[in-house]
Amino acid sequence: DFVGGYVAGIVNVLAGQPFDICKIRIQTLGQGSLPSVFKEIITNEGISSLWKGSAFPLLCFGLCSSLMFPIKEKCNYYFMKLNNGESLKYWQLFIAGGIGGLSQGFISSPMEHIRIRMQIQTKEFKPYNNSLDCVSKILKEHGVRGLYKGFTLTMMREFFLYGAYFGVYDTLRENGP
Repeated sequence: DFVGGYVAGIVNVLAGQPFDICKIRIQTLGQGSLPSVFKEIITNEGISSLWKGSAFPLLCFGLCSSLMFPIKEKCNYYFMKLNNGESLKYWQLFIAGGIGGLSQGFISSPMEHIRIRMQIQTKEFKPYNNSLDCVSKILKEHGVRGLYKGFTLTMMREFFLYGAYFGVYDTLRENGP
C-alpha cells in the first residue's frame, strides 16, 4: 500500500500539474480560458513552467497517498472485526476513507499552500526563487502557522472528499453497481 500509494501520488502530480497551474491562474489572476492560459504560459514562461511548484507535491503527494491507503485499510480492518467478518456498511467505509483523508491533510495543507504560491508567480510577479525559498519566507514572516493557512478547511475537505470517494468506490466494488 505504501509504495503503490507513493507511485500513484507522483503520477497524479505529473499528469495533473499542467491543468492545475492553468486553473490557479484562471482563478487567481482572472486570466482567460484553459487553451489561452496554457498557450500563454508556454509562450511566456516555457513548457517547464507547466510544472512550476511541483517540487513539493512530487515529494509530498506520494507521501500523502502512501499514508492514506494503509490507514484507510487499517480502519477497514477495525470495522471488519467489529462486524465479525461481515461486509462493511457504507458509513463504515465512509469513516475509514475520511480518516485516511485526514491522515494526509497534515502534509497536503502546507504542500498545497506552497504549490499555489509558486503557481501564481509570473515574470512580472515573482516573490520566490523556488519552493524552498517560498517555505523559508513564509516561516520567516508567519512561523509554522503560516504554512498551515487554510488547514481546517483542508482537513474538512479531505475527510468528506475521501470519505465519499472510498465509501462509494468500496461499496460498488463490494456489491456491484
